[in-house]
Amino acid sequence: MNGGPHRLRAYRPEDFDAVGAFWARSWTAVYPEIDFSARLPWLKEHLSGLVARGVDVLVALDGVGLQIGLVTIDRREGYLDQLCVAPREIGGGGAALLLNEAKRRAPGQITLDVNDDNARAMAFYRREGFVPIGAGVSAAGLATTKMRWRAGF
Repeated sequence: MNGGPHRLRAYRPEDFDAVGAFWARSWTAVYPEIDFSARLPWLKEHLSGLVARGVDVLVALDGVGLQIGLVTIDRREGYLDQLCVAPREIGGGGAALLLNEAKRRAPGQITLDVNDDNARAMAFYRREGFVPIGAGVSAAGLATTKMRWRAGF
């Protein structure tokens, strides 16, 4: 963590270069065989579409104001589409901060899909109170587990 505690604010289009850079690095660390930098145009359009639909898109900033995390939460449906922190921030509390804010904004529950072979993410969500509720396949053809968190459980 750089320069003090994290803080959150709404995502702005000018955040994309920093957000896209850590998003690609984070995913590349999990799946080095996939070129996530080639997916940045998709991510930019996807985040813009989420914002346009009224989904809360938040960035975490470190103590000196650098973007180090991202979360999206649909307040109406409770669907969390993206949660990502910069690789240097793993274990630094940024992911928990983002997830706790998503829980606060959610309508009493959150659902998400996590890749089955992403052991770190699977363990994180289990620690945070998520339980498996189904199975699926990602757009990239990877096996996924649908997980849910409920307030008060």
